[in-house]
Amino acid sequence: MKILLLIAHPYLHRSKMNAALLASAAKLPEVEIFDLYETYPDFYIDATAERNRLMRTDLLIMQFPFYWYSAPALLKEWQDRVITPTRHSPDVPHPLAGKPLMLTITTGQRLESYLPQVGDSQRLHTMSQLLSPLKQLAHHCGMPLLQPFTVHGCRHLTLTDLQTHAKRYQNYLQSLIDQYTIPADGQ
Repeated sequence: MKILLLIAHPYLHRSKMNAALLASAAKLPEVEIFDLYETYPDFYIDATAERNRLMRTDLLIMQFPFYWYSAPALLKEWQDRVITPTRHSPDVPHPLAGKPLMLTITTGQRLESYLPQVGDSQRLHTMSQLLSPLKQLAHHCGMPLLQPFTVHGCRHLTLTDLQTHAKRYQNYLQSLIDQYTIPADGQ
């Protein structure tokens, strides 16, 4: 199995949690890490190269910090340039159909910030609701959307918390590899 992990973090050098998650994912030989902001700092995306990269992968992970209830701008630009133009007709399956999509999301705010409360005008939607555009993208492309891996409250995490989440992430990725990999003997 080949996993493409797109990291879309404009300030990755300042992110302890995303760095820890990437370091744990990098230990798995099936995972290719691709840094969108490092590769495309000018936002000029080589759509052909990116589509070719997608065709060589079995599972796509989009990892990003949740900024103002959305993904960073370059991830949206990547979607617009790479995924959107590949759909030619409703009768033709999308080239990504059947390839699972997983979201890895980090937030600065604690989980409670994404739990609506009656009378709280600042908390209207759950994280699941806020991810609707990405859910629709997966649906449009025929990609099964896997359970997201989310770490809330990253500003408040201790070194032990970082290590715990990183190990949990690595275990989750390994379970996906085990689930989607067919043994060489076919059994």
